[in-house]
Amino acid sequence: MSVGWLAEHGDEPDVRVFDVTVQVSRVLMVPRIRTGAREYRAGHIPGSGFIDLLGVHDPARPKLTMTAPTPEHFAAAVGAAGLGSEHRVVLYDRRDSMWAARLWWLLRVFGHEQAAILDGGWAPGRPPATRSAPAGAATRRPP
Repeated sequence: MSVGWLAEHGDEPDVRVFDVTVQVSRVLMVPRIRTGAREYRAGHIPGSGFIDLLGVHDPARPKLTMTAPTPEHFAAAVGAAGLGSEHRVVLYDRRDSMWAARLWWLLRVFGHEQAAILDGGWAPGRPPATRSAPAGAATRRPP
């Protein structure tokens, strides 16, 4: 999805934009994965919400944070963020779109075909792609 398309259509009531950043670092050569909520709070595309991918996994396997969730758990997680089957979804992250691609894939697995990844992701200093939150959009703030 191009930034130009988002600038033109981002205010439409059925469009939802979400930051799905996950941060990965290494501590003594051990990978550490954490939510991108802090970065979202520091800056994001105006009107976008945040979906914590670390909470979108199989609840029966809590130590494996990147397992595919059950359909019920997935529906509850994205529904809590204000995302429904009637929405066109634009996803972005700050990690070369790898996390946006994961949620895009999960949406496709569970039958949601109107999802796209923002071309180039987003970084502080990049021009905002939207001017305001779409009417009725949930902009759930992370904890």
